[in-house]
Amino acid sequence: MKRTVAVFLFLALAWGLQGAAFAADRGTAEYDRLKEVKKAQREKKEREKANPSAKAKGFWQREAERSGLAGTGAMFSNAVTGAIPLDKPNSRKQA
Repeated sequence: MKRTVAVFLFLALAWGLQGAAFAADRGTAEYDRLKEVKKAQREKKEREKANPSAKAKGFWQREAERSGLAGTGAMFSNAVTGAIPLDKPNSRKQA
């Protein structure tokens, strides 16, 4: 049993490390192209940090917009809060 678990762990580790074997070699044209891509990504990230008003959306925000589910979390939260009062009675500020 231990041997079987060890084999599966070894296979999982080998599968995870195989990505390093397919990386571009230094000094090749592909490596230089990838360096330029990474440089452009870093510059874009720095520009976004310098300009906080144009804040980039995170991964989950982009996914929610892409799937059409943007805002449903807030709607669900409001529905649950309205149905199940978790705060003390009369503790909400009246406008």
